[in-house]
Amino acid sequence: MLRSKIIEALVYLRARDPQIVFKRREITKILSRKAAGYLRLLADLWAVSSLHEARLDGPLAVWTKDGRVPTLPQQLLAQRLAKIVSDIFGLLELIENPEDVRAAQRSLLSGQPKLRARALEYLDNTLSGSVRRDVFAVIDDAPPADKLRRAQLFFDIRVESPEETLGRLIRIDPWDDPSAIGIILAALHSVWNEEIVALYPAVKSLADESEDPMVRETAAWVSQRVEGGPRTRGVLATGGGDDMAPMAQIEMMVFLQGVDLFAHCNAEEVLRLAAIASELNFEKNEVIFRRNDAADSLYCVVEGRVRLDAEGEQGATIGASGRFGVFDILSGRARLGDAVAVTDSRVLVIEAEDFFDLLSNNIEIVRALFRTVITLSEDADERLL
Repeated sequence: MLRSKIIEALVYLRARDPQIVFKRREITKILSRKAAGYLRLLADLWAVSSLHEARLDGPLAVWTKDGRVPTLPQQLLAQRLAKIVSDIFGLLELIENPEDVRAAQRSLLSGQPKLRARALEYLDNTLSGSVRRDVFAVIDDAPPADKLRRAQLFFDIRVESPEETLGRLIRIDPWDDPSAIGIILAALHSVWNEEIVALYPAVKSLADESEDPMVRETAAWVSQRVEGGPRTRGVLATGGGDDMAPMAQIEMMVFLQGVDLFAHCNAEEVLRLAAIASELNFEKNEVIFRRNDAADSLYCVVEGRVRLDAEGEQGATIGASGRFGVFDILSGRARLGDAVAVTDSRVLVIEAEDFFDLLSNNIEIVRALFRTVITLSEDADERLL
């Protein structure tokens, strides 16, 4: 994230002071590393999905519109591909005409074949040498198989089996690549979800030895479920009362993806939301908050049901995957009504202060939330949520 922000900052400076000149040789080296990183991710995405469930729209992975939800590793790998493409165009702006490069980027990612062809023609005529070779290995319209042949030819990157790929992903050291933490957790989750028995010993080793608390927690979560024996598909624990085991962060992440408020957030953004969420349990008839209380949190129901009452009248009842308290914290007003647990309930709580701190540093999440909020109804019940 910091590397991407630095590139954005340098682009900002260049756009406002054309006299600033960057060393082409250094930018060329970075572009080569970015291209290698993109092709490594593409090879991993190919390994865990064979891309038969997706297609490449230019340099980006796009899933077919059949209602299928990509797996967590597929989502996160595709998102990292998109970030690298953005970084590559930012770096090109530092050594080529910024306005022309931005126009080419918009055309290339427009989804319109004619515009993409013009962008590729411009870049083909503008770039040269190793910069052209590396950039076109990423952005051209070659089929994935051709791109992967170049990956092996240029950077000695080969496509591995799904087991080899997931095994390598779970062993990434977060201290060496902090931005990969989401992919590590997603790969661990896939070992459990896809029942990849060959990797169970490696997961157990991470649960015992990893120095990163999130990796250790997720590996332990997977190991506990593996040791539990046969299971049905699913993420969240079932049952109630004392049987409701505390949620691991990977569980929170998967759960939050199913909450409508975060429908337009990608997996990496939801992981950041999960990192600031906490879990609370409420007994039947327990009050969660009262009318005129300060709006200091938003809530998502994991299990159970919560009733919202306003002005002495019973309002909406919120079940699993529902959320409430959102509009209060966005408007800054006091609570309009009471929230009462109808049954024993488990909820995830996101403190307003933490939520706004996260939004202040992640414009992508702000955009995603705006897309969701503007689609929500403004009827009386919805305003309570």
